[in-house]
Amino acid sequence: MLSHTSSFTSGCNIQCVPKKLLLPSRVEGTEVIGIPKPGKLRNLPASYRPISPLRDLGKLYEKILKARLSEYLFGKGLIIDEQFGFRTNDSCPQQALRLVEYITEGFQTKTKTVAVFFDVAKTFDRVWHASFIYKINLLQVSDRLILIVHNYIMNRHFFFKHENIHSTRRPLRAGVPQGSTISPLLYSAYTNGLPRPASGV
Repeated sequence: MLSHTSSFTSGCNIQCVPKKLLLPSRVEGTEVIGIPKPGKLRNLPASYRPISPLRDLGKLYEKILKARLSEYLFGKGLIIDEQFGFRTNDSCPQQALRLVEYITEGFQTKTKTVAVFFDVAKTFDRVWHASFIYKINLLQVSDRLILIVHNYIMNRHFFFKHENIHSTRRPLRAGVPQGSTISPLLYSAYTNGLPRPASGV
């Protein structure tokens, strides 16, 4: 898998996470490509979904980080039970069924059921880094794991590639990586503190 990488470079990269709590610079510098959205005009930037392909080494880092963070957050029950999205063995249709059950119960007991829905545009792009670190601190995630996540989402740069043209390198001031397997988990932790009623969905 890493045949194109020298043994010295591979060893240095593998060791830099546990020892320095940093990812290699080539993982932090991200190439972004645009995937056309179905039925959208190709001449508008908003018609493309930004995706950040990772090298095999970057994918390995993400899988390890996701496994460690998932084990802690879900193993200790720190993510609220009402969170059905991005969760193993749960799904949004199950949450909808749960809502139907509450409404049905309300009809039977002659009580009112109130639901509030909101849709966040560009969800993963709007994660405020400082607020995210503050929130996972509240979840009592270990300092070492917080530092690794901090270095993973912050101080990142990207350049956009369209056909054979590359843009200038720019900093990412908010958001979690697009197309990353760990981004849904990070967003679940970020929104974990949303207000919720004492009883209900």
